[in-house]
Amino acid sequence: MKAAILSAALVMAGMAASPASAAALDVPGAAAKCEACHDSGKAAMPRLQGQPAPYLAARIRSFADLTRQSPHAYFMFDVNAGLSDAALVALAKYIAAQPGVEPAGKGPLAARGEHLYRFGDGAGIGACQGCHGVDAKGGGTVPRLAGQRAAYLREQLDDFSMFTRVHESMNLHARRMREDQINALVAFLSRD
Repeated sequence: MKAAILSAALVMAGMAASPASAAALDVPGAAAKCEACHDSGKAAMPRLQGQPAPYLAARIRSFADLTRQSPHAYFMFDVNAGLSDAALVALAKYIAAQPGVEPAGKGPLAARGEHLYRFGDGAGIGACQGCHGVDAKGGGTVPRLAGQRAAYLREQLDDFSMFTRVHESMNLHARRMREDQINALVAFLSRD
C-alpha cells in the first residue's frame, strides 16, 4: 500500500512540479496522469470520469487541508502545489466531460440499496437522492456515486462515519448506517 501511495505521489508530483496556468497546462496530458492511478483498477481509487467539474475542483482543493482528509488521501496534497485556479478548472472540466461508468447493481441486495438510496430508512437515514440526485450522478459540488468502485464507496462511508474524512452532512449520515445498509447501498451504486 505504501509503495502504491509513493508511486502515485511521484506521478502527481510530476504534474505539480511547477505552477501551471490553464494556457500552459496540457490538459489531456495532465488528465492522463490522474487516470494513471484512478483508472488503474485499484479498488480504493475513485473513478473520476463523469464527476461534476465543480466537485472535482473543490475536492482537489480540499486536499490542501490535511485535517479534513483520511490518511490515504494525503499524497494528493502535492496536486494543489502546482495548479493555478484556471488550470484546475480546465482539468476538472476535461475529466468531467469523460463518460462515467454506469452501476451494475442487480439482485435483492441492490434492490434494498436502491430503496434506501431513494427513500432512506425512516429511522434517521435520509434519502441519498436528496443530494446526489435521482440517478446518483451528483451535480455541482456533490459527487457522482453511480458506477463508483465498491471498495472506494465502502471506505468513504467508513471514513465519514469515523470522522477521518470531514463533511458536515455526510459524517452524521454515515455514522447512523448499519453494515447491512452500507452493503446494500454499495451493491446498488457500484460497478464492481
